[in-house]
Parts: sequence; structure tokens; C-alpha cells
Amino acid sequence: LVADNAAAALRRFGAFRHFSDEALSRLVRLGRMQRRSRYQHFYHEGSRADAIFILVSGTVLLSAGRDQKGGRELKPPAVFGLEALGALSEGQGEERLEGAMAVRPSVCVSIRSDTLHTSIAELAATLPFFHFEQPSSSSSAQRGEAGGGRAAVV
Repeated sequence: LVADNAAAALRRFGAFRHFSDEALSRLVRLGRMQRRSRYQHFYHEGSRADAIFILVSGTVLLSAGRDQKGGRELKPPAVFGLEALGALSEGQGEERLEGAMAVRPSVCVSIRSDTLHTSIAELAATLPFFHFEQPSSSSSAQRGEAGGGRAAVV
């Protein structure tokens, strides 16, 4: 049930809407289920998420600073940690909020950015209108990037 709900949440996110149910389920199975108690963090202020998180139950606060004011509350289905998606986020990856914390007990599926980029490149190759460029490791390393990639619907 968690995997089905996570796949449904991904489908709502623009970068994934063209993938089949089977492809989304396969992607979600690569993730790891994480439970957070109230006030536990998914990632902290000053750090960037190295994964996407698919909120399946509970409530998460994306905070804008130490005082937690100016944040945004998320309820399922939701996807956060979008900076891990790089260019796949269709502009939503510019969300550079400072942290993500459960404000109610929460369950998420997390998919690490390196796993995500590799898997999406493989899955996207099956779509005739989707082009994904995996950066060479040398050029990414020279620019100090990790897991970067570009996607485009053509």
C-alpha cells in the first residue's frame, strides 16, 4: 500500500507523469521507507536533500529558517527534497528551503539522488519522446556537482 501511494504521488509530479504505473512502482521499490516521529527532521537547516522524499502519511513542515516561520506545511500526497532532481523538477527544484521536519508522525519513501538519476535515465530510454542526458562523471566532478542531469520532453 505504501508503494502504491508513493507511486501515485510521483505521478502527480510533472517530471513523472509520462511514466507507466509499472515504471513508477519499480522506481519506488528502489527507495527506502522512513518513519519520522513528531519534530524529527528529514534534513536540517543549511543542508540540501540528497534524496527526494515522497510523503505517504503525516505532515511535514518545509522551513525557511531556524525559527520555523515562513515555512510550508505538506500533506500527502507530496514530494519534497526536490533539489535532488536537478533539472527534472521543472522549476520546482528552486525550492531552497532550509529543512524538512515532521510535525506529525510521518511515513515517506526516500530515493537517493544517485539512484534516482540512474533509474530515470534507464526508464526514460523506454519513452520515445523523453530525452535524458546523464552527465559524464568527469565534467560533473569538475563542476562540483553530484547526480546532475538534464531532462527534456521532445
